[in-house]
Parts: sequence; structure tokens; C-alpha cells
Amino acid sequence: MIMGDNDGRFPHCHSYLSINEGEVTLFDPQCGKPLLENGLKILQKSWKDVKYIINTHFHADHTASNAFIKEKNPDVQIMIHKDDAEAMKSEKEYFRHYGLDFPVSIQYKGLFDRIGYQEVNPYYTFKEGDFIPGDFKVIHTPGHTPGHCCFYKSNVLISGDVDCTKPWFGNMTSDVGDFVNSINKIKKLNIDSFLPGHGNVILESNKIQTELSIYLQKVYETESKILRIIDGTLQLEEVINRRNQGNSLPIWRQNPLMELFRKNETMNYLIHLQEAGRLFQVKKDKLTFWVK
Repeated sequence: MIMGDNDGRFPHCHSYLSINEGEVTLFDPQCGKPLLENGLKILQKSWKDVKYIINTHFHADHTASNAFIKEKNPDVQIMIHKDDAEAMKSEKEYFRHYGLDFPVSIQYKGLFDRIGYQEVNPYYTFKEGDFIPGDFKVIHTPGHTPGHCCFYKSNVLISGDVDCTKPWFGNMTSDVGDFVNSINKIKKLNIDSFLPGHGNVILESNKIQTELSIYLQKVYETESKILRIIDGTLQLEEVINRRNQGNSLPIWRQNPLMELFRKNETMNYLIHLQEAGRLFQVKKDKLTFWVK
């Protein structure tokens, strides 16, 4: 494991290395280039020894170093789930997942420039149940993104952004129901080593189960809060405002990108609650309202 720069916070993550017969496989190598280079040096490896890059999902805080590594070693093979592959290939598709409009996309492009993100064509796309280099089994865990995956081997789980910090549904293509199902799917595995993209590594099976349950409870608490908010017929913006009543300047209001994430997250919860039959949409005068 290489702990990510800035304690693995955005725009970095924790990265993981697997070595098999001298060949290096990197999982989500966005820990920070100096840290990654130092990690290889400690293992007496170089860029030419890096055979594979495996990404849990397409987000830049997990994939931005792909292009840099590809420049160092053109033979490296990059792999990702098929449902996230197009967002890796195309900046336009990346922005579609985020629902980014023009002014916000300019802000995000500035971030891309700072962290060196570039479009990359994956060498191979995997799916649920496939075995990837290092003999890890692909566990498709959608919700955070459509193609998010964890990788499982010998009671070890590389979990990406199923990380037991704060559930994040800031993309237009995030899905709360899928995420809940993914957590319950992971809880059925025998896991002794939980290796997340952010947050803390957990190395005790009972603790892992406890933390996953707490993680899931955070989703349920947000659902309950939204249901309590809706005491009549409310539009999306009214729901967003009521979620942060009493906060003069919540963090998500501090820049357009964070505001967009909050909007997408709220909408994703509303859609999930509608699919569960706990909320309903009402259309009136070309406006959409939410009602219990």
C-alpha cells in the first residue's frame, strides 16, 4: 500500500501494488507521483516493471496518473469495468456523468490541468466475476459510479470508493439503490483486510463488518432526513435548501462544482426514494414537485 498524498483526500487516493513474477500491477495509482516513484524504488522496481493498471472506477482522483505512467511505459495495460470505460476514453463522456455545464466544466478542466489528467483508452474492460492480474476477482459494486468495482482475493478486498467514509452520489449517474445493494453484497464476503481508496485500512473482520454497517446507516439517515423535510409539495431546490437550514454558508455553496454535486446527490436520493415507493413526483405547470 502507498498512502495517498494529503492523507488520501481528493485529488488523491491510496494506491496498492501487487507483484507477480516480477511484474507490477498498480491499483488506482493516484497516490501522488513522487510517492508512487518512491514506492517502486523501495521495491527495487522501475516504470518498465509496471505491467498493469487496474482502476476501481473512472474518477480523476483514482485515474489521473494513468497517462503519466503510460508515458513512462507505453506497454502498460490499463483496465477498468466496461460501464466506466467510456468516461475514461472521453472527457465529454466524463463530464456527462457529472452533469457538468459550461462554467462548471471550465473549473473542472482547470483541475484536470493541475493534476495531469488526460483521456486514456483502456487496454481491457472487465466485468463481474472476471479474474484480473494478481488473481483478484472482480466484484462489481455500482452506485458511486455505474462501473465501480472492488477486487477480492484471499480475504483481501481492494474497495476503491466503497471506503467507509461518507457515501458520495454526486454524479448524475450515481445510484443510491445500487450502492446499498453493493454494500450488502460486500458484507457477504469473508474479509480480513479492507483496503479503501480513502480513509483507513481495516485489518479485523468484525471491525470491517461493523464499519460497513455504519457506512450503510449513513445512507439510511440521509433518506430519513429527506423524508422529514418533505412536509408538503417541494421542488428540488427547496429540498436542497431545507437540507442545510441554519447553515449560512454550507461547504457545498462555496463553489459551483460543490453546489452541482449537492444537487446531483439530492436528486439521486429523491429518485431512490421514489423507486422505493416512499416519495412521488407531481408535475404542475411544467414544474416538478416531490410529495410523500
